[in-house]
Amino acid sequence: MLADDGRINKRLGAGSVVLERSETDPRLSADLTDLMTQIGEMGRATTARLLSIVYEPVPPRVASALNLAPDAKVPTAVRVRSFGQ
Repeated sequence: MLADDGRINKRLGAGSVVLERSETDPRLSADLTDLMTQIGEMGRATTARLLSIVYEPVPPRVASALNLAPDAKVPTAVRVRSFGQ
C-alpha cells in the first residue's frame, strides 16, 4: 500500500526506503483558502470501522473538567479511519 502510494521504494534484498514527500502532493496543501473543500473531500473519501466500544469509569481529572459524577462511566470507542479505499 505504501509502495503503491509512492511513499516507499521497495527493493528485493535491500529493504524499503521512505521516499521524500512531493511538494505537489494534492492531498496536502498549504493553501488554507481551500481548507474547507479539502476537509469535505477527505470526509467523502474516508471510511471508518468501529473496532470496539466499552463503558469505562472516568478518570477523576476528566470527571471534574466535564462536571460528571466521580463514579460516572463514559463510552470509549476505538476506530480505524482509512483514506482513499
